[in-house]
Amino acid sequence: MIQIHQDDSVRTFYDSVASLLYKDEATNSLLLGNCLNLLKLTEPPKEKPRLFRVTEDEALVTAAIQHPLMRGLVLTFGDKRHFASLSQFLFEHQYTFPGVVGPQDTAEIFAKHWCEITGLLPKLQTTQRLYKIESVKMPKGIRGQFVRAASIDTQLVAQWLHELTMVATPHEEKTK
Repeated sequence: MIQIHQDDSVRTFYDSVASLLYKDEATNSLLLGNCLNLLKLTEPPKEKPRLFRVTEDEALVTAAIQHPLMRGLVLTFGDKRHFASLSQFLFEHQYTFPGVVGPQDTAEIFAKHWCEITGLLPKLQTTQRLYKIESVKMPKGIRGQFVRAASIDTQLVAQWLHELTMVATPHEEKTK
């Protein structure tokens, strides 16, 4: 039996899904990063993240998160039955989101089910690939120096991410 669980606690969600996500850390880096960044916050965000786990016969099969700053629904791998159940749950609870991010097949499967339920039409915004930084070329003629962000910088980095998202995606609706 497929069940959808919505967690109120980022810690509970992370502890429940980490082993699944770390099986393919590179693919799940956005979902993992969202969890880890939320866990590091000293104050909870103004808007709570939405945290979903999908189980079948009590075994975890997929997960999703809607981060308050990113707004889109971030998914990991799963099959069409799991995403059909998740999309139905989200629809029944009147959740909205401007888009979905995940492995290509996953995002397409979820979007297909979501559009069937809501009557919306799918629109591909971006096809993304994974990138790996192998070196950093330092700019010349600029004062200051390169420093690695530390936990003390979490609020500043979150603010930068939020401001970048607002500038880079002005066409996206805010979540309810």
